[in-house]
Amino acid sequence: MTRQNRRRFLKGAGATGLALGLSGCVGELESYMSSGGPDPDGNGNDSSSQTDEPTQTADGESGEVVEDFANGVDDWYELDSYGSFEATNDVQNGEQGIRLTAGEDEPYVGAVKAFSEPVDLRGKTLSLSLRASSPQIHRVEVELIAPDQGNTLELNRTNTGPTDYWMTLDMGATGERDNPDLGEVYELRLIGRERSQGQPIDMTIDEIRVHDAPDTGKVMLTWDDSHQSHARALEIMDEYGFAGVEGVITHAVGSVSRLDTDQLRQMNSSGWDVVSHPHPRGNGSAVLTEENWSESEQRQIIEDSKNWLETRGFGDGANYYIAPGKLRDATNMELLREYHAASISYGGGNVGLPVNDPHTVGRVDGYDPETLKGYVDLAEKYGQLVAPMWHTIGDNSEEFDITEDGFRDLLDYVESADVEVVTLSELTG
Repeated sequence: MTRQNRRRFLKGAGATGLALGLSGCVGELESYMSSGGPDPDGNGNDSSSQTDEPTQTADGESGEVVEDFANGVDDWYELDSYGSFEATNDVQNGEQGIRLTAGEDEPYVGAVKAFSEPVDLRGKTLSLSLRASSPQIHRVEVELIAPDQGNTLELNRTNTGPTDYWMTLDMGATGERDNPDLGEVYELRLIGRERSQGQPIDMTIDEIRVHDAPDTGKVMLTWDDSHQSHARALEIMDEYGFAGVEGVITHAVGSVSRLDTDQLRQMNSSGWDVVSHPHPRGNGSAVLTEENWSESEQRQIIEDSKNWLETRGFGDGANYYIAPGKLRDATNMELLREYHAASISYGGGNVGLPVNDPHTVGRVDGYDPETLKGYVDLAEKYGQLVAPMWHTIGDNSEEFDITEDGFRDLLDYVESADVEVVTLSELTG
């Protein structure tokens, strides 16, 4: 369902070197959780809507392979003196891949492939199959040199885990140098980068694919933790005909500072996805990894959150999940594939479309509306997704993630762009 009356608004997508910080809500409820929080709202709703079984695996076989390293890495060369790369047969797809490694004192590692004849990637997006062993929070970057270094498209993804786990990442545009011509791509660069200094880099990529990008880019407006200020976000978004995604901490619903069940139902009636965003009760650490929670404990937390939503009339949204604290490990990812149709976490940039793995959709922090406008430009230009996230909205930027004036300014910009506002279920359903 289209959420807005879209209008073409031509603009130059000159967002260069866009970057947003990595932050989250871990510890935000520590004192609240330690006291156990209120009992969940007991108001049931007999009209809960059960859905079909969620998607179990990624669609990693779509698109067209442009690099599978079948011939090893003989036609690749070093970007500079940092790190090294080698061919490896420890892969998920095909026979070989490229392994990028760098030491603790090296900030990144890069590999470059040059083409004697230009590659035409107009109207295309890239996905890659990645396994990162180190560090937990890392950045994989793809640069398309089109046709020279002064005209480059940057496709960057900050990944927050899991480690030692194969994932398909849909690479989204995060910046441009000058005016790249994707009809004349002469170099493809792969870069592995740490987010914090002093950690070794170890990443393997075994397959790069291209996909037909949609004609229209997309924007997904996401809100975490069901803060009471989200009721104001609902009112403002209703004025534009936009629906969003609300991540619910179920045992916090109905507290003084949080939305109650009736307010969540108002969101649901306005087309929002009301989804699972579980924070363990009685513990300030919201990160669901085996370092903190066993497989059985994680399973119970995920089940309880999903059941709470289903029994209160949010059966559709219960199939979707926002990662608390953003960090994930292999156990958590496998449980998410078992219980949910899609899940989202931090990504630090746009997401390439179509979505090939509904459990690797990435978001960006939404604190700076001007930065977000640059991402909207890129989503419009290249047919991609930008998914900003917020916790609170209010009258000042010191206390709240975004002001009402800043939010309205952003929504005006989105409305004027040739993009479609979607929810998570619309994006991946």
